[in-house]
Amino acid sequence: MWNRNLGGLFLFSQKLPHQSGESAIYSRAEVAKNDGSQGRRKHPGEKFIDCAAGGDVEPFWKYWSVHRNNPKVDKILRESLIGRVEGAAADSEERSPFAGEPERSRGHFKVLSWRPFDAETLPASLAEFNLTPVRDRLYVRNHAPVPSLDSSHTLYLSGVELSLTDLERKYQPVSLVSVLQCAGNRQKDNFRANGPNVFTNAGDSSKLENGQVGNVEWTGYDLCGVLADHFPEEVAEELGQMDAEEEVWHLVLKGADQYATSVPLKKVLRTRGLLATKANGEVLTPDHGYPLRVILPGIIGARSVKWVEEISLQRQELDSPWNKNYYKNSRDEAIHEFFIQSIMLTHEILEGGRRIEIRGVAYDPKTPLGKVEVHDGKTWHLAKMEDMPASGPTPTSTPTPTPTPYGWRRWSIVLDHESRVYKSRATNQKGESQPEVSAKENGYIYNGYGMLDVGGEAPIAGSETI
Repeated sequence: MWNRNLGGLFLFSQKLPHQSGESAIYSRAEVAKNDGSQGRRKHPGEKFIDCAAGGDVEPFWKYWSVHRNNPKVDKILRESLIGRVEGAAADSEERSPFAGEPERSRGHFKVLSWRPFDAETLPASLAEFNLTPVRDRLYVRNHAPVPSLDSSHTLYLSGVELSLTDLERKYQPVSLVSVLQCAGNRQKDNFRANGPNVFTNAGDSSKLENGQVGNVEWTGYDLCGVLADHFPEEVAEELGQMDAEEEVWHLVLKGADQYATSVPLKKVLRTRGLLATKANGEVLTPDHGYPLRVILPGIIGARSVKWVEEISLQRQELDSPWNKNYYKNSRDEAIHEFFIQSIMLTHEILEGGRRIEIRGVAYDPKTPLGKVEVHDGKTWHLAKMEDMPASGPTPTSTPTPTPTPYGWRRWSIVLDHESRVYKSRATNQKGESQPEVSAKENGYIYNGYGMLDVGGEAPIAGSETI
């Protein structure tokens, strides 16, 4: 599919003595030699890129350009460059895999990457609504071009092909309110607290602040019910060993963008996941998985696969780059859950500078919140949390949301303004609180105290607001 000569990098296969017969992707340059398989092992298109051996590999990197933009990968490719394919035309916008990207609203995002589109919501825009408007305020984290899909999209489960109409006829729609959070959210806070990590010097992801999170009412079909219908023996086996530490089955999720990941089935059965078709009562947008996506409350966004087209079960964790190379903690384990969190989003100086009002959000994916506190440099003060909505948030929502702890609570506080730096912490009803500083975890799932420096900060170089 992607073996096209676009005037890019040209690689060829050759068996190398040190690889015991393993076929490596290898290239030569005038001033350097490099074993191209170093990049191949971490390239998301690893299984597809073998097709380019003896041909142009550039289309694979264009498709997975989020990794091509990484300076480390760029160095490997530059050292591996042989030359340009003779007679190959330069790539044009029409031939780019990103040529069909959807239109995007302006004004509420800081863009971290354009291709693929990766953007966080600006703090004031995030603070404005309890339920995050999906079309123009919910963060976007794409790994590849957005696939062009329509209502004829189908889902494969255990050899059975289901259309969207099949799902609608067989399953009752349900709704729940849940936070969606990128595993790398609060990347800058993590760096400040713990120092360099895998994101450092790896492109614009290192500039990520608080905005890759949102609170949405998702509507769709009970994922656990669908799994029980199509994998009854496997689900029954897992349910019989829920207290065991060992993972029996892994849920494999594949998207139409070729993104694939897996989640231990135990974790899926402990939450009320959805095969979602709507967000806040409206059909999903292309950037957020239209026409069908997975939602796994309390689990990082990287596992809630968009444009899902295939679901299966297997005994082992999926051997994909997003399980074996990315989204892994400091112990080299795949990351799944995120933890109790509070984030300060906006502040306003009142009474001529004597008082300050701070607003933010807090959530815990496992246990209902008990309180949120803010430290003014001297002591902790109790913030006021908004009540949780009692029913569906929008007039277009017909099912009643399932009561869960998965949504966030907005909070606010007014204090004497006597400090430059303020901190926040959330505590759940079991008495468990955010740590002052959480572990580095390769730069993922940071949940140390929320931080607000009202002294201001210079704009982040290289970022754009749209």
